[in-house]
Amino acid sequence: MAPLEQVEKCARLLSRKSTDDEKFAGLLLLPRVIDAQDTDAWTLIFDAMDIRFIERLMRTGIKQADEQRTGDQALLNIAVSVIDVLASHASIATNTRMLDRIPTLCTVAAMEIDKVSADAISVLCKLLAHDAAIDRVLHDSSILIQVVDSASKCSDPRAIAQFLDYALNRGSHYIHTHHDTAVARGWAAVVASTAEAFDKSHTVLKFELIAALANALEPIT
Repeated sequence: MAPLEQVEKCARLLSRKSTDDEKFAGLLLLPRVIDAQDTDAWTLIFDAMDIRFIERLMRTGIKQADEQRTGDQALLNIAVSVIDVLASHASIATNTRMLDRIPTLCTVAAMEIDKVSADAISVLCKLLAHDAAIDRVLHDSSILIQVVDSASKCSDPRAIAQFLDYALNRGSHYIHTHHDTAVARGWAAVVASTAEAFDKSHTVLKFELIAALANALEPIT
């Protein structure tokens, strides 16, 4: 574990009582102080930090990206990179405060922002590797449907299609082992939305989506 004094300094900077400037400084300090694989240190940080500050950074970054301002990726880069490390640790990834970040991460993933959207997809895949996250997105299918809807609008939808392939396949395995009507309805809604996107899509995306649909149905056939 990193020196406790340095970890505690970061934790203080990121706490709910700190100013936004202090929290931002704490985020910038994290990769310099704590190794990405240090579960104990990151757990201490996560328990102490105001995760809503990272949520606000992402939302502000999304707004700036929509308005096409110069340097609009900076806030998203910082926020997503920190969440990426947190999502690498199972005990953190399954925490409700992390699962609550999924809708905003899906928004970032759907925006086709160079590198940042790809990083958001990577984070989502880490989270959806856990049943708690799959349960969350299937109980609220609109979270994944917004990603499906974005696929046909992207200039290069392959990354999103591959993410949907993974998410639908995970969902299929989950509903096969969990007899939850609400979850099954959510999965069916996402599959239906994907099928509709397939019907509207150009040739390149058609191949990606048909593979996703086939893989989604395989575990339950």
